[in-house]
Amino acid sequence: MQLAHRERVLKAVSHQMADRVPRDLGGTFTSTIARGAHDSLLQYLGMEGESKVIRKWARAVRPDERVLARFDIDTRMVTPRHDDSWNEYWRLSPMSPESTRTDEWGVTWRRPETGPWFISNHPLKAAQTINDLDMHPFWPDPEDDERYYGLKEQARRLKEETDYAVIGVFPRPVVSLSQFLRGYDTFFMDLALNHVMLEAVMDRILDLDLRIGERILSEIGSYVDIMFVHDDLATQESLMFSPDHYRKFVKPRHKKIFDCIKTHSDAKILFHTDGAIRPLLDDLIEIGVDALNPIQVSAAGMEPEKLAADYGNRLCFWGGMDTQRVLNTGKPGEVRAEVRNLVRSLGGAGNYVIAAVHNIQDDVPPENVIALFDAAEEFGIY
Repeated sequence: MQLAHRERVLKAVSHQMADRVPRDLGGTFTSTIARGAHDSLLQYLGMEGESKVIRKWARAVRPDERVLARFDIDTRMVTPRHDDSWNEYWRLSPMSPESTRTDEWGVTWRRPETGPWFISNHPLKAAQTINDLDMHPFWPDPEDDERYYGLKEQARRLKEETDYAVIGVFPRPVVSLSQFLRGYDTFFMDLALNHVMLEAVMDRILDLDLRIGERILSEIGSYVDIMFVHDDLATQESLMFSPDHYRKFVKPRHKKIFDCIKTHSDAKILFHTDGAIRPLLDDLIEIGVDALNPIQVSAAGMEPEKLAADYGNRLCFWGGMDTQRVLNTGKPGEVRAEVRNLVRSLGGAGNYVIAAVHNIQDDVPPENVIALFDAAEEFGIY
């Protein structure tokens, strides 16, 4: 029996067998597609139209609905106002060149003429006291109604007028934003030597995250099926810091975020962190994570078969399609073979949503995007 898209995804995140493996493209900010790849895909499929960028620094777009229909994608994201239509996210100045932007946290981003956006200024790098944090002029305003404009109606429409799994987005949590604000080197020095500033910055972020998150959930909590939370904790080879440091400084703050979601909605929690995250999986499951994205199979310890054997009855795997070694450089036949292997390994217990490992980048040919989702249709039947 063919299931509705929403029911199919909810079965996967609840570790229940559905009719087929659910598919995601554009359901989160880290499982969508870059503008260049999307433009190429539209052209290859003979579809006219412009790509809608929803996260400028990552060049990430909301996929065209015709593309999502072509691949029978099961997910849709309720997008907060992080696009160019909301000037509070990118604080523009008449003197600011086109290639420089400052976001609502005061972090400055620059883009070279032929490259992507990168951080060029960490505004709290020199902060030494709590007073320095108080004097920072760019803390977001949780009471700004413009931030939440259209969220409720967008979520209601998706819930009541479609059968897609509706995914909401929680504000970016404590680790990544601490690194953006303090700088990576200063963040790690704080972790080793300056716990007062480490926790003060994290708690300032956490307080704003919870206030913004509660307001978001007051708008969409009754409509969303899944809440997406992202906070990178690992590199290609290892964690960014020890499990003990995670448990002491980060885990209690992550738990407050997950508890907030559980208190204000019935949504499942989809957590994103790139890299070699395996040593923290038990911790994440303990504090409420239902599904993990992006399952970076090229990272140390992230072999699909081993993950499935050890966590297949406790965690939904969301992602897995290798964008470093297969999707970008492989032939369509190699992509198909990889999809088949992923379905057999990660999808053995029904707890798998197939998607690319992070966003599909500009170096991925459209033939391989098509091969990914066509193979998911062919091999993903349970």
